[in-house]
Amino acid sequence: MNRSGWVRVLIVLAVAVVLAAVAAGLAVVGSPEQARLEKLDRKRLSDLRRIVQGINIYWTRHAALPVSLDPLEEELSFEVDLNDPETEAPYPYRVLGSELFEVCATFATECSNGHRNCADWYGQQDSRIEGHAPGEECFRLAPVEAR
Repeated sequence: MNRSGWVRVLIVLAVAVVLAAVAAGLAVVGSPEQARLEKLDRKRLSDLRRIVQGINIYWTRHAALPVSLDPLEEELSFEVDLNDPETEAPYPYRVLGSELFEVCATFATECSNGHRNCADWYGQQDSRIEGHAPGEECFRLAPVEAR
């Protein structure tokens, strides 16, 4: 093989190595689209946790669950996002009994204990709201006294 043949072989090998490295990086880290979806789901979990915190404060002050989430905006000293960050649709909230309610969100990704996509934020804040599968997930909760 002449010199130009070796150069071509080296170029093809270099391109193959670069493509393999990029593919391996995407497999480990995930695509930018996957990262965007995970960021949205983190926001959804954070919103639900703050909503539950607000419901607990309302429960402590009024000894009752709010009929809707609207009173939380007036009642709380902190801001609560009541709408999905992507669709802007309100998070579903239902009173199921005098001491039982549920809040829901539609997630794009999976999050479970030890799952690589959410291991760093699993179990933070209200541990009753953590794992979820893609799709609508509802969390049935009893209010707790706010401290």
